[in-house]
Amino acid sequence: MTNRLKDVNNLVKYGVLVLVVGGVLLVSDDRLFHAPGSVCLHQALFNKPCPLCGMTRSLHELLGLRLSSALQYNPLVLFLPVFLILEVGTDLGGGIIWRRFRTGTVVLALLGAAVLYGFRLMA
Repeated sequence: MTNRLKDVNNLVKYGVLVLVVGGVLLVSDDRLFHAPGSVCLHQALFNKPCPLCGMTRSLHELLGLRLSSALQYNPLVLFLPVFLILEVGTDLGGGIIWRRFRTGTVVLALLGAAVLYGFRLMA
């Protein structure tokens, strides 16, 4: 990959990250925590929450440094800061070790999502 293409990819990646975090921070607490219904398509179709249900509220709580509340909404939120650190480390020239940690973290997150989904289906 050329340096220019890599720079554009990083600009897009971190631009989307800033927009997502900014969007989560701009949503009012009333709208986020007290609005009726859900926008989750999986929950609408199957009447069961998906592994990512509650992630927006969880991220909102994590950004407000309310870890206990964040974990109650969705425990997978703990992977987000880890992903961010590994992604930045890899982009700043981290070698094969950073990439291996990133791959391992992705695998762990997918396994965690599968386990969470299983628990939510049984509930």
